[in-house]
Amino acid sequence: VTAATQTVKAINLDASLSQNQGVVTVTYGPAQKLQVLCPGQSWEPGTAQGKLDSPSVQTAGVEFTVTVNLCDDYWNIKTDSSVLVYVTCNDPHISTPTPKMITGYSTFKITLKTAWIGASQAQWTVKGTATDWTEYTSDAIAVNPNSAVKLQVILPGENKNPGSPLGKSGIAATQTAGEPFTITVNAVDYL
Repeated sequence: VTAATQTVKAINLDASLSQNQGVVTVTYGPAQKLQVLCPGQSWEPGTAQGKLDSPSVQTAGVEFTVTVNLCDDYWNIKTDSSVLVYVTCNDPHISTPTPKMITGYSTFKITLKTAWIGASQAQWTVKGTATDWTEYTSDAIAVNPNSAVKLQVILPGENKNPGSPLGKSGIAATQTAGEPFTITVNAVDYL
C-alpha cells in the first residue's frame, strides 16, 4: 500500500473483451509513527518493515547521518505533517543532537564514541521520539574503533571507560614505595 499514483488495469485473458485501465491516487493513511533510517538502509514504503537492509558498521568518532521519517502504518512519508523530533542514542558518551521541527522527513548528525563494552564490540541504537507520534528505535549499529593514536596507562584504582573524554575512570590508588604493582598500557584511538 504505497502512497503514489497507481495504475489499475483490467486484462481479459482470452481476448474476447476489450481491456481497460484507470489511474487512482493513493494517499497516506492517518497513523503517526516515526521511522529512523541509518547509513546502509533505504526507505521502502508499503512493506512490513518500511526499509531495506541493515545499518552499515560505523567508526568511533566519525560523524554520520540518520534520516527520520514521519510515516503512516505502511511507512508512507506524511509530507504535510510537522512535529518537533528528538533523537537520542544509547551510547553513553554521545552528544545528543538538537531537536528540530521537521516536515515529512529530516536528517540528524550522530557521532558514536564507544566501540567496545568489555571485550565485545559495541552495538548502539538511535531512537526518534515526538509528542503524539509512535516512537521508533533503529536496528543495532555496530561500531569499530578508530585508528590507534596514543598509549593509555591504567593504574591500580582506574578502569577502562571507552568513549569517555579520558577513556578511563576512577582515581589512581596510592602505592607504597618498594611494593610492586601492575599497570596496563593500551593502544587507543583518540576517544
